Amino acid sequence: MGLAVNILTAQAPNWSLNESDFEYSMTRVAFLNVNGQELSNTNNKVAAFINGEIRGVANLVTVSGSSRTYAYLTVFANQENQTVQYKIYNSTTGAVVDVPKTDVFKINDHRGDLFQAYSIANPTLNDDADILDFGFEGEEELEVIVNESEVTITLDRSLSLDALIVDFQLSEGAQLFYDGQRVELGATIDFNTPKNYQVRSEDESFVKNWTVGTELIFNRDEAVITADATQTFTYDGQLKTVTARLNHSETTLNYSPQQGYTDAGTYPITVSASQTDNYLAASKSVNLVIDKADITGVTFEGSSFTYDGTAKTIQVNGLPEGATVSYVNNNKTSAGIYEVIATVRKDNFNDLELSAELLINKAEATLTADAIQTFTYDGNLKNVTASLNHTETILSFAPQQGFTNAGIYTITVVSAETKNYEPVSKSVQLVINKSPQAITFEGGSFTYDGNPKTIEVSNLPEGATVSYVNNGKINAGSYLVSATVSQDNFNDLEISAGLIINKAVATITADATQTFTYDGEVKNVTASLNHSETELTYSPQQGYINVDSYPVTVIAAESVNYLSTSKSVRLVIEPAAQEGLVFNDKSFTYDTTIKSLEVTGQADGSTVVYENNNQTDVGSYVVIATITHPNFTDIVLEAMLSIAKAPQTITFGALAIRNSETDPDFQLDAIASSGLEITYSFSYTSAQPAATVSPSGFVELQTSGQIQITALQAGNSNYLEATAIERTLNVNSSNAAALSITIDGQIFNNPGEQVYYLIDCDKTVSSVDVSIQTEPNTQINTGNSLTIASPDQGIYRQEVVVTSQDGIQTRTYMVIVEKAFDFNAIIVQKYNNTLVVNNNPSTNGGYIFVAYEWFKNGNSVGKKQAYSEGNRATDLLDPNASYMVKMTTEDGDILQTCETRIQLKSSFSMVIAENPIAQGAKLNVMADYPSSELKGAVYQIYSADGRLLKSQPVNGYHTSIDISGHLSTGMYRLILVTPQRRVAKNFIKN
Repeated sequence: MGLAVNILTAQAPNWSLNESDFEYSMTRVAFLNVNGQELSNTNNKVAAFINGEIRGVANLVTVSGSSRTYAYLTVFANQENQTVQYKIYNSTTGAVVDVPKTDVFKINDHRGDLFQAYSIANPTLNDDADILDFGFEGEEELEVIVNESEVTITLDRSLSLDALIVDFQLSEGAQLFYDGQRVELGATIDFNTPKNYQVRSEDESFVKNWTVGTELIFNRDEAVITADATQTFTYDGQLKTVTARLNHSETTLNYSPQQGYTDAGTYPITVSASQTDNYLAASKSVNLVIDKADITGVTFEGSSFTYDGTAKTIQVNGLPEGATVSYVNNNKTSAGIYEVIATVRKDNFNDLELSAELLINKAEATLTADAIQTFTYDGNLKNVTASLNHTETILSFAPQQGFTNAGIYTITVVSAETKNYEPVSKSVQLVINKSPQAITFEGGSFTYDGNPKTIEVSNLPEGATVSYVNNGKINAGSYLVSATVSQDNFNDLEISAGLIINKAVATITADATQTFTYDGEVKNVTASLNHSETELTYSPQQGYINVDSYPVTVIAAESVNYLSTSKSVRLVIEPAAQEGLVFNDKSFTYDTTIKSLEVTGQADGSTVVYENNNQTDVGSYVVIATITHPNFTDIVLEAMLSIAKAPQTITFGALAIRNSETDPDFQLDAIASSGLEITYSFSYTSAQPAATVSPSGFVELQTSGQIQITALQAGNSNYLEATAIERTLNVNSSNAAALSITIDGQIFNNPGEQVYYLIDCDKTVSSVDVSIQTEPNTQINTGNSLTIASPDQGIYRQEVVVTSQDGIQTRTYMVIVEKAFDFNAIIVQKYNNTLVVNNNPSTNGGYIFVAYEWFKNGNSVGKKQAYSEGNRATDLLDPNASYMVKMTTEDGDILQTCETRIQLKSSFSMVIAENPIAQGAKLNVMADYPSSELKGAVYQIYSADGRLLKSQPVNGYHTSIDISGHLSTGMYRLILVTPQRRVAKNFIKN
């Protein structure tokens, strides 16, 4: 069921709609305006249209407590974002006015209330909400400032703000409100505090908040700050502040960044006075200068030291806490007079510079020496010995440091003054005593050198003579020599001594390593001896022939005057170079036998070793021959051994004609002279090959036709590629079978005698295309492609005859195409629980059915003409299930319907019986939904701003809701909530 809304007055347009046709809605609380005049007669109305179709209508209604009338308009639709247009019926003129402003449909959208209603007007109203000017009647405003949302009015200080008469200018058509009440021109307002106003635009779409305030001013006197521009102090650790005074007492002075400082420096300070009731603001710049103080109580005295090799310093005394000192020319080591400068520094004080004398005296030099130093004459120089306690100078001796002859000598030892030491001197007595005189005869030892050797008496007195016996010997040996000393008036003195002549060292001269090159002759060690008293001998022998390194010892035996000696020598015989060798390149052709190269011309006893020789396979090989011999250097020769590929041929006989059905697959038997494996390829010019050939030569017969087979032997590393041989294979066929039949894109491979195809219910076609694939060269009575017309529901047949290529065999196929019935075209739905097949040939396309089978969700559920879900009123067809039926005709054909879902006859809508609802009446609602869905369903009532006000269970199709004690006058929203859906309607309570 649905509730038709049709509000009529004299000459009013017949605007009406059925709300149950729509699933969604939105609401507007609106006012109507035509040509700048707001309509108020309740016979005036407004209608909403989407795509020219009416979607909502409402009269103006009087709202209790308001002087205006409003249209409570509900707009209906089945989808969002559609453009909504409005028309106004003016009952005074009887005219229908189009509204230029459009709207957009949004589900459950609500706009407008009693203060800020939705504007439906022609022409469109202004949407600005600004205060353009504001003032007071009879008063002179000194200044009016209108900012974004604030108005500031400057008045003379003598003016009273208790009761000012407002005069203002707003955006065109806008209205001014204070505390919800409209403010008219000429109203009296207390402006001692700022006022918060609202300005509503002419179309009421925009309300803007404004603050209006007043400010009283009058002319102020000049404020004067008196202060010295520069104020100077000396640092003493105390805070120093700027001194300034102001010519009035209404405020105090401010100092920026601060009034005073402690540390020395120059500080810019701004002294300012803020504006007061009677004085203007003022400021003045002052420099606060704090000079540095002098450092006092510090002393710096000189000091003297004696040089001792360490650094000497002097220091400042009385240094204040926190002060630092730096020195120049302090910390000295060498003797001297130094002026030291000390600089004392401290924050906030002037630097203090002091000076003092650093004196370092020279040290005393110490000279150490024995006063008398005694020696005995021995013909050598005798020197005084002395030492000094420092190294800055050397000692000097006067007249000299030493003497040779016997005597007593006075020597002065002197150390001169130096940088750090005083001078010093000392006298020393050098005494050289005379040596006693004596005759000596000492033996002598010599080494044989072929010359006579003698010994002599020593210290022979003057006038004495000496004679020798057994003196003056040459050869090595030990001799006793007698000496007789004779002197007048003295007895002869006989003394003796030994004369020894040692054997000389024998020297063998020979190169330590003596090298020769092998030539087959004996090679001897060469050596010489430094005397001829014996001959050299060699161990184990003097010479060798073959290549090697031989140790040889050269020996000289002891003789009369020479010692024995020996020397080790190494005799090296190096190998000779080999000559006359021949090793040439050579080429062969592959024949499975081993190929090799050979060296010639080598010496007897040589050994030849080959690398990479003795090859069989094709290739180029670098052969290396190494020739060795005990007395020759090894030699390595290279030559190229080349083996070329051998040629080959293929033997491949002609091929017999084959039959694809009766002959078996077979193996090809081509042979290569090389014995290598044959590979095969094939080609064809038909749509498909008559046979396939594997690379190994296995032939699989496929169909009739002809292919070209090529036998190949590509060769390998040892054989050249053979010339390819091509043969032709002809294949005949007696096959009349269809390989596949394709109907409207569906493929039936290896089909039987009957091929059935059901046209998809989603397709709206009047024919289907059929294509047939067979063996090549077969004959088809319909050709390979045909079209079967299928204009109406039913079964269509086409016979197809296939004849084999050799004309011996034929085969017949029946192609059957069925076009299913549209379910609703042949099925009648009754009582929401029964389905009946139309078996009237005059209305079902001319069919007489003799058997039926019903299916629900693919399962068989009945075999009668009618199918029922049950005998109870609640046994309804399932709208979520799929139904179809198969029907057998009197000719035995089985036809069928497309699957479909049932739509029950309920309207699936919610209707409010009376809207608006009179004072004291109940809200009566009809919900036309299945009873199963309404179990547990509820109604919910919401205010225009979305608050839930009441909830009540659904009581079947009709539910009555008491709203007398819950809802005041206004617009509300009713929502039906079931397990499957939410349905909303707006209603008005008067």
